[in-house]
Formats: sequence, structure tokens, C-alpha cells
Amino acid sequence: MPKSKKILGAKNKTMAEKALELKTRFGRQSAIDTQKYLGLNDFANDAAMVLSAKGKKYVKIENVNDKYPSLSDIKNQLKEGGFSDAEIETLAPKLAIDETGTGNPSNGLADKGNIIINQAAIDTRIATSNNSSDAAYAAVAPLEELFHADLRDKKMVDKNGESLV
Repeated sequence: MPKSKKILGAKNKTMAEKALELKTRFGRQSAIDTQKYLGLNDFANDAAMVLSAKGKKYVKIENVNDKYPSLSDIKNQLKEGGFSDAEIETLAPKLAIDETGTGNPSNGLADKGNIIINQAAIDTRIATSNNSSDAAYAAVAPLEELFHADLRDKKMVDKNGESLV
């Protein structure tokens, strides 16, 4: 079997396992092809990581013990990613849900050219999407954050995303 087929087979198996884990965790079948959008997200993460600016951070916020990470977990993951305490205090609340498990955490952030991907939020959105548009938007979040970081690095937008050109 050619090496490319082995790699694709391994990726398909990984995405199938992740789709099954999400189905089990959320206790329902998604209205969309979860495995397809998890694969798209895997590609978007790989592309964004490779294309991100040299010397900048690329951090993924992951689930902890198969659950959405707490604010403390998110802060720890940002700390492990090399962010300062001051940056963490500003960034972490944008990625978190509240104590009741509700909220609207960001899929990702671009900060000073650094990219933070909220994989926990993306996985949740893909698994609970009612339509393919919502799943696709969540899946490509890493590329969106890469785009935002690149525009800021090139001084085409200010820190608020307003055009400078």
C-alpha cells in the first residue's frame, strides 16, 4: 500500500474515533457529517500552524478529562504556551464558559501575531451543529485566526481589526 494511502487511512481512523467520542459525550447524533468537518478542522490546524509567523506562538486549548476546560485549565494551557500572566488574564475569559457550562467562547484569537485555537469550543460547535455552515465555520477557525494575525503583522489593520489602508 502506498505511503499516502496509509497516512490518509490513519487520518480517517483518527477522525472517525474523534467523531464517535464526541457523539458519546454529547449523547446525540449530529445533523451533519461530523467526521468530515473534524477532518477539515485537522487540515485547517495543520495549515495555520505551518503558515503562522516565525517566532510567534501557536497554542491549542484542548479538552481536559473529556470535558470543556475550566477557566483555570485554560489559564494553565496558555501559561504552558508561553503567555505572560497579564496576557493570560486578558485572553482566558474570551475562551472560557461560565461555571454553569454556558457562554459563547471564541473559536480562536489572534493576539500580537500569536494564534490561540480553542479546539474545545471548535469540537463542541462541530458536534452540536444543526447545519453544515455552522460546522464549516467552526472547522476553518484556525485559518481565520491566521488571516487576522497576518493582517495585523502587515499593519493592514489596527489592534481592533479596523483597516489602515
